[in-house]
Amino acid sequence: MGEAGVVPPADRPPAEEPPDGEPAGEPPAQEPATGEPGRRWRGPILIAAAVVALVVAAGAVLFFATREDDVATPSGPASPSDSAAPSDSAAPSDPATSAPDHDDHGAQPGTSGDDGTDGDGDATSTTLESGPAAVVADIREFVSEVRGLEFRRDVPVELLDEAEFVALLEQLDEEGDAEAEAEGEGDQDEITAAFLQALRILGPDDDLEELVDGAARQGTLGFYIPDEGRLVVRGDDLTPFVRQTIAHELTHALDDQYFDIDRDELDELDEDAEFAWEVVVEGSAEWVAQQYRDSLPDDERDALQQEIASFAAGDPYADIPQEIVLALTLPYVLGPPYVQSLEATDGRDGVDGVLEDPPSTTEQILDPGASDEDSVAAVQPPPSPVEPLHSDVFGAASYLVLFPDAAGIELARTWGSDAYVLWLGEDGSPCLRTDVVGDDEEATERYSELLGDWAAEHGGATVERVGPLVRLTACA
Repeated sequence: MGEAGVVPPADRPPAEEPPDGEPAGEPPAQEPATGEPGRRWRGPILIAAAVVALVVAAGAVLFFATREDDVATPSGPASPSDSAAPSDSAAPSDPATSAPDHDDHGAQPGTSGDDGTDGDGDATSTTLESGPAAVVADIREFVSEVRGLEFRRDVPVELLDEAEFVALLEQLDEEGDAEAEAEGEGDQDEITAAFLQALRILGPDDDLEELVDGAARQGTLGFYIPDEGRLVVRGDDLTPFVRQTIAHELTHALDDQYFDIDRDELDELDEDAEFAWEVVVEGSAEWVAQQYRDSLPDDERDALQQEIASFAAGDPYADIPQEIVLALTLPYVLGPPYVQSLEATDGRDGVDGVLEDPPSTTEQILDPGASDEDSVAAVQPPPSPVEPLHSDVFGAASYLVLFPDAAGIELARTWGSDAYVLWLGEDGSPCLRTDVVGDDEEATERYSELLGDWAAEHGGATVERVGPLVRLTACA
């Protein structure tokens, strides 16, 4: 499962360490400011990220910046820090994208295993005493120390200039589209677009793939492809911003060597569980990247902040609806504080534990006290008037996108279970219906109230009680 990195709104506040007694991972109450993401998203609202395919499907890693005071934080939906620092995280998603079959590296001399070996040498080998190889080796050592794991094999780091990097992204995108079509998965984009149109997030004439691909070309900072062990970073100069991106991507590579972050069993997850997995993977990488940023001297952190500001000034996500931007960046926002809480409670074993046995719902990310045993009986997909186009779990985190404020946090933390179905009406317009139940009757009634308010503001949507469930039906 790949990840990709995008720089999100520079003015988004970083996540802060939760006070005692509060669950980790509370997202900012505001919508992301300008530009963001590309991460994978298969599910409900999280399905949109899937289109950002190339980054995630290929195993890419999204990097996005956040800021705390005047410090830019590392990727991932908001992360803490004392000065603007970037972060690179992969954004998961479902677009079919695959990595190239070749192993060519367009890296700057000394960054692709330039330790005198052919790339299979010791991961911490630094034959060169100065230059790119030594810098990358230092970052590798930092990542290894923070994660408490030794690299089992070398991970060549390719540094590409702007033109080379964009050309590679376009190549991966084309290869991914071709592979998806060959495997009969070409309808994923159609499903994603229909889902977003039903919720009035996209208009009928919006081309989601074009929007996301354009943003990915401008906003992706780096990616790691698990199947190939390939790590590519945008930028042929080892600036503080590029080095932090390398730290993020190397963490993905290290986690992959021990936990196989693209293992086959992950393909069986429902959309909510898949999104929870993305939060875990991005959280681990962004948590390490944040610590790397904080370890830099003040002048380098200031320089990093300036780089992020310059990168974000291009506003690569200006044309993407803010709901999609928020969905794509959530793993970076929720991930670092979640991982930090695990490390604080159980040490590195806690982080390793969720990489080996991930949470099954995003509610468990937002409320670490929740568990499978606490959940109510699973809700079955609601009926549809015609053959459904798709059905799955809407998921707790999706309500953070529908309600990017305190209401969304409330609903996500009191989520019990849900399921949705997507279909096309007689006129071809997409419709979505989801049945949801809260942790208890009070929570369920709150869902009814807030979803009713949402439906009143969105034409073509209705909310009703169906026995113990709340049913939302929305059509484009």
